[in-house]
Amino acid sequence: MGITVFFIDTGIDTGARILMSEAVDISSYTSVTEAKEYLFNLDRIFFRKALALLAESEPSFQLNDGTGPRYFVMSKLFQGVVDQLLQARD
Repeated sequence: MGITVFFIDTGIDTGARILMSEAVDISSYTSVTEAKEYLFNLDRIFFRKALALLAESEPSFQLNDGTGPRYFVMSKLFQGVVDQLLQARD
């Protein structure tokens, strides 16, 4: 799992220029809700990193060619199924 900061366009999880991408370990969380809360609480850290990169005289961007994964908001029903699977794992 990871966090990517990029310039969005009209699609969902789409945009041509990726500013940064970083892996984030969520293996210690036993529910989707806990993992999502942890990831969303990292926003200020990643926004600061992104702003620092943009402040550089010539920031570099990775091209998003559309072949990478796209993530959507998980439905409550599907989230419940995933949580049950995670709890059964323990």
